[in-house]
Amino acid sequence: MGRVADTQVLFTLRTDDGWVSAVDANGAAGLPLWPHPAYALEAATGEWEGSELAEIDVYQFADDWLPAMAAGGMNAIVFPTPAAHGVLVAATELQEDLREELARYD
Repeated sequence: MGRVADTQVLFTLRTDDGWVSAVDANGAAGLPLWPHPAYALEAATGEWEGSELAEIDVYQFADDWLPAMAAGGMNAIVFPTPAAHGVLVAATELQEDLREELARYD
């Protein structure tokens, strides 16, 4: 969370059809997120092969994306890698954590 608050951006992947989605170890779906573009690009294999890196402003993400994700029942999957599923986080929980971390930088 600290890196995202420090750089004020986070990253995901998208294809011509829209945003990619990930599944955690229990089969729950969510939007994959990474704190650095290199990690996102490293994960762009398999079904995500050919997807493009997308940078998201952290304030826009906290103010617009996360409320919309929560309203739609969509979770976030933080830091999935080719070897691991990542951590499933409810959009409301991620919004609280992110706002708390951003407050330390204001």
